[in-house]
Amino acid sequence: MHRNVTCTMLGAVITAGLGLCLYGCGLTPTDGDIDNDGIVNGVDNCPLLDNADQNDVDSDGIGDVCDNCRNVPNADQANADNDQVGDACDNCPGDFNPSQEDQDLDGFGDVCDSAPLNPLIH
Repeated sequence: MHRNVTCTMLGAVITAGLGLCLYGCGLTPTDGDIDNDGIVNGVDNCPLLDNADQNDVDSDGIGDVCDNCRNVPNADQANADNDQVGDACDNCPGDFNPSQEDQDLDGFGDVCDSAPLNPLIH
């Protein structure tokens, strides 16, 4: 699951997704390999977490170990409710629900479903 980090490099303090933190802090390809996975920061698709394989199942440019929505392309890693599940695959993008429970399997999470046991009512 995607994790937010707090970056305190080059005088910036940013709490954001891993990619945003790296570039928001001004790191570039010449800054080395911060996660020591053998991939230089500027081309590493998950520069703050070791992922030498560079797997990116959804081809959104964010490595799977950093991606908050591994199977749905979401290069911006938007997560409005801060539940570590990206808006692109969150079944309640406006409500905190990290478990993503959906008892009636209607695609609407129980947290935001007015009838969580009835798939005909949302």
